[in-house]
Amino acid sequence: MTFRSTIAVLCALAVAGCTMGAYDRSREGREAAQEQIQSAPDWQREAAVYTTQPPANLEPVRPPEGPEWTHENVQVRFADMPFDMAVEEVLAGTGIVARFDHDIDPGLRVSLNHSGTIKGALEKLAARTNYGYESKVHTIDWRAYMTRTWTLPIAGGDYSYMIGKADTGGGAGGNLGGGGGGAGMQNTLDTSAFDVDLQQYSNTQAEALNYFTDAEQAVLQMVGNYGVVVPSRSSSTIMVRTTPDRMRNVEAYMDNVLIELLSQVLLEVRVVQVTTTSGADVGVNWSAVRERTRSQLQFLGEAPGSMFTGGVPIAFAGTRQTGSGSIDALVRALEEQGDVSFVTDQRVLTRSGKLAELELADIQGYLARSSVTHTTDIGSTQELVPGIIQSGYTLYTYNKIFGDRVAMVVSSRSSDLAPFEQVGSEDNFIQLPNMQSNRLNVHQIVRDGTTVVAAAVRREETTSRSNSPVSSRFLPSYRGSDHKVMDIYVLITPRIIRDL
Repeated sequence: MTFRSTIAVLCALAVAGCTMGAYDRSREGREAAQEQIQSAPDWQREAAVYTTQPPANLEPVRPPEGPEWTHENVQVRFADMPFDMAVEEVLAGTGIVARFDHDIDPGLRVSLNHSGTIKGALEKLAARTNYGYESKVHTIDWRAYMTRTWTLPIAGGDYSYMIGKADTGGGAGGNLGGGGGGAGMQNTLDTSAFDVDLQQYSNTQAEALNYFTDAEQAVLQMVGNYGVVVPSRSSSTIMVRTTPDRMRNVEAYMDNVLIELLSQVLLEVRVVQVTTTSGADVGVNWSAVRERTRSQLQFLGEAPGSMFTGGVPIAFAGTRQTGSGSIDALVRALEEQGDVSFVTDQRVLTRSGKLAELELADIQGYLARSSVTHTTDIGSTQELVPGIIQSGYTLYTYNKIFGDRVAMVVSSRSSDLAPFEQVGSEDNFIQLPNMQSNRLNVHQIVRDGTTVVAAAVRREETTSRSNSPVSSRFLPSYRGSDHKVMDIYVLITPRIIRDL
């Protein structure tokens, strides 16, 4: 091979090597770019990976109950061993001193097979022997009888009440207050002329109720001859000393009594009046109200016609989207159909099982009777007999809590006194009162926070109208009438309040 040929071959090989190296580098770069493109996020694939974390546990960390040594682990196994020796076996190596009450039988035979905490072993011994124990830092006390004292949050004495209208033995002879009967209130207000229906009476009453006596008698029955019960009416306390098994029954009963006595009911009573005026359809359209408040109120009985009387719902409750009160949501829907006004709006906070009374009254005097007597020696004398009449609003309510429900007895009366009418001559006359009165006496059982429509009343008025101020048989005049409907709803909402 000539020199030139050799040079040409070397140059060709160099060029080929450079070309292959550039090609390899280009291919590697292309493949790397494709990998980056494939791994890069696009509109079809999320750019980030989202993980759902469990919610934070906000429950406070509570230290273990009892001394620290009760949570140590122990493994014991024995059969038919005297009770005092069984306790020593469980406490072996702890340095804890066991003390036994004089009523304890130390020779009582027990068997135990336990692997776990010392507290668990002690609980098993207590269950097998019906003994109770109290663990302390350096000692443990075993007793055959347990002692505990309860304080009842009540006032001393008996408790009586009456809600509704009383039977006075004669309609016009009644002498109940103008507040509308009830709650055991007998007074001297003369409203007999207005309480003409007292022979048709309905009331709920009880006499000489005493929570303390009832609790004492119940505890005595549960303890029987296996302990003592020491009541103290002056301090409203009941001390009980009995066996552990009977003490558990007493504790369950007294805990329920305390829950009852510490629970309260906030009762919201609202009387809403909706006035509509039209020549065609009048009155509240409850189908439109339900549609308007679909996301805010839940009416009982969502099926058409279910739980409804004449289109008026029996009860309703607010949803999570209600925001403000459920009644406020209802009022906003009613305002789209007519003029809404509150006849009364009352809130009463009362304890469960106790009567609450609210009275907003106006008392006025008037001339009930007038007489003139003529005698020869004295002449004419006039006797004036005054009367007293009461108007306004009264409410009596008794509420009893059952779990998440409230049994209610509600009696209310509202009355408006019109101007007196004077009858007789100028020198000898009497005044006749004119009063408009509404009375409600209902018994309901309602879930906490649910609004019940306790009553629904419709009043209709027709007013004549004319397009001409002149009326004559020679002048044609168009006459018509306005039809006004007033729908009145009594809304009652109980709300259970505990741990206030």
